[in-house]
Amino acid sequence: MSVKDMNPVIASRTSNFVAQRRRQILAAGIATIGSFGLGNVLAWSAPALPDLENSGDLGDISTSKTWMASLTFLGALLSSPVAGYLMNKLGRKQAMITMSVPFVFGWALIAFAYISGSVYLICLGRVITGFCGASYLVFVPVYVGEIAHKKIRGALATMMILMLVAGVLFTFILGTFVSWCTLSAICGLIPITLLVFMPLMPETPRYWISKREPYKALKSLQWLRGAETEDQVKPELQNIEDAFCVDKEDSSRLKDLFVASSLKPTLIGLALFFFQQMSGANAVSLYTVEVFKSAGTNIDPNVASIMVAACQFLTVIVSTFLVDRVGRKSLMISSETVMILSLIALGIFFHSKSLGDPVNLTWLPLPAFISFIIGYNIGMGPIPWLVISELLPSQSRGLATSVVTSFYWIISFVTAKTFEDLVTLLGWTTSYGLFAGVCVAGSFFIYFVVPETKGKTTEEIELYFNRKSTVKRVSLRSSLTERKNVEGTFGVQNAGFQSESQEIV
Repeated sequence: MSVKDMNPVIASRTSNFVAQRRRQILAAGIATIGSFGLGNVLAWSAPALPDLENSGDLGDISTSKTWMASLTFLGALLSSPVAGYLMNKLGRKQAMITMSVPFVFGWALIAFAYISGSVYLICLGRVITGFCGASYLVFVPVYVGEIAHKKIRGALATMMILMLVAGVLFTFILGTFVSWCTLSAICGLIPITLLVFMPLMPETPRYWISKREPYKALKSLQWLRGAETEDQVKPELQNIEDAFCVDKEDSSRLKDLFVASSLKPTLIGLALFFFQQMSGANAVSLYTVEVFKSAGTNIDPNVASIMVAACQFLTVIVSTFLVDRVGRKSLMISSETVMILSLIALGIFFHSKSLGDPVNLTWLPLPAFISFIIGYNIGMGPIPWLVISELLPSQSRGLATSVVTSFYWIISFVTAKTFEDLVTLLGWTTSYGLFAGVCVAGSFFIYFVVPETKGKTTEEIELYFNRKSTVKRVSLRSSLTERKNVEGTFGVQNAGFQSESQEIV
């Protein structure tokens, strides 16, 4: 039954219905607790490793501290395929609940190392927490994207990055006042919070459609939109069903990655993450406290780290307002420019320090470090994730995303593990000069190779890489639209939908 065939009162309520936002924001906020937990994992080594060295709780850790910092990335590398499997097998909601259990266990191992005196427990805990934390980079975007109304999807999508950065700031602040063991125990409470509140949230409508549960999908959407009646959300659910049919038709195979329309954007994604990580951003963040100690300034290293993290948090907020106004390319190139100048300033400081600091530049590291963090988080930090989600074609998005995400964690592990070795081999000045050179190369790559996606539809972006695949997809959408016009508006008792559901799952 279509809207025009309904009772006039019901039809009026349906056509004039405006989806409420509160429940969508609540569900997204609870889901992004997992992203907050990942921020804890990534930031832990910055305050914890210096405390471990100073306290001597585990003896001499000079040969193992780089492993403690970097093993989290190795665990993260292993999480992508497992997270994707769990998400499709158990559902988005249940996968997040399930992963929170080993997440707590990983933090417990790290805290228990204080009693056992074992470095290996910390290393194992870092692998587990890295594995679990990184899985929410897979779970959260999908969950939020599938529950959010199109009018607020972009804003809710930024919550993941904001919560991640908030987790980093929280860890830096807490690590200033408590021991590494207490810090680990408190961080273990974050996934417990997710474990308690996530069961109260609904599964996504799209997942229920994929499992041939249209009534559950309808009730989930009704709760998320705050609708009084089922009829108010049936038209939107019909659109979700149509989109699922298209994506099912476009299911990816390995050979699809080597088609020009998939290979080109995938290579761009790999390159963006290479330039992002080889700029030294994550490696430097892992050792924030130690960098300021090495600088020998009169600024308390922990206070400086908190200031840096606070700037990072505020900058990500600013970036969310600029990205649709300024454009992706402009922000990334501006980001690279600021990072280059900041790295040069840090290199000059350490060079001056090696000469005895004849011009007294002890004031320089903090503003240079903060400007670097601002530059990174205004563009090269968050925007590659957005650009990649826009560039990757629908017919191979799942597979291509796994490849790009795995590469991200590999390069993160390499940069984190080798940072101290690089500094030992080349010195601080040359290391920062090397990072600056990578940023220069990255800015040229972005300018000449990366397409601007601001204001472009999915079809327009796909047309940029391959006209043939786009025509096929548009044709498929058209056929679905024609079928919808014949069958009428979606209804739970619609026999056409029931039969189609059997075909598409």
